[in-house]
Amino acid sequence: MEDEKSYDPGDRTLKFVNRQDDITLDDDPDSLRAEMSCGHAVTPQSLTGWCKSLLADGQHEFICPALNGNQKCGAVWSYQEVRRLAALTAQEIQYFEETIATLASPKVKSVSTLQLECMQLSITVHSQYHIVVTLQKMYFLFPTCSIFKKCPGCKSLLVRMNTSNLNVHCPVCSADKGQTYQFCWQCLNQWKGRGPRSDHCDNTGCSNQRLQLLQNCPTVTLPQVHGVTACPSIRACPTCGALLEHDKTACKNLFCPRCKKEFCFVCLKLKSECMKTSSPYKACSAGVAPRQTSIPTWSGN
Repeated sequence: MEDEKSYDPGDRTLKFVNRQDDITLDDDPDSLRAEMSCGHAVTPQSLTGWCKSLLADGQHEFICPALNGNQKCGAVWSYQEVRRLAALTAQEIQYFEETIATLASPKVKSVSTLQLECMQLSITVHSQYHIVVTLQKMYFLFPTCSIFKKCPGCKSLLVRMNTSNLNVHCPVCSADKGQTYQFCWQCLNQWKGRGPRSDHCDNTGCSNQRLQLLQNCPTVTLPQVHGVTACPSIRACPTCGALLEHDKTACKNLFCPRCKKEFCFVCLKLKSECMKTSSPYKACSAGVAPRQTSIPTWSGN
């Protein structure tokens, strides 16, 4: 069972308030609550739960659900504020940022030509594999998300279009050096070894952090699904590879906000296939699928 999160009473960066939680309406006197920038009170648990529900619904903006009289507040909280006041764990941070990146990536990938403005250099780059972009604002908001990464050579921000290839060519470094410069999207070192590759380069310690998360995440019991215990708490969507977490409520089927497919969190089959031999609240005929050892790639179709 997960430990319930709570605030440090000595944290002077937070404004503590003595009133009910504006998300859950809980008024437990032993529960320490803090005030968001919009003035509404939350606990780490309520804020985490609400924001996870927004991500599950395909929304990457965090909107306050509290009521001001008969009207919803509707204030938009920054990711930094949510991360701090939700007291996100390292695992939750990775899940949030991967999901935000997944939800935002179709908009970025729809652009075939983008402008680079780096060190007063402005060029246009055409590439079916990756594009150099000016995304300083997004990088500030989501510094570890997977939409874009900094080239280890020139620090330009790059967006990788071919998500199955870790070998990325940087046109800026190549132009500056007069020879092809490639780096690894995964470990962010100059490329070593053969390419293209989807697993790792030959640099020491190069490994897939998303895959490690799937391998090392804790197991959970789905209380509403009869007979399902020891199920990995995070799964990669079998269609597009988006990382999703079950909130341990309702049935075993999840809707992926990225590819719009519904699949069984337990056996990892599409819902239509799983339901041929099972039902939403019963264990799958195939049992609990083992931890995933690879992450599906998606063409976007």
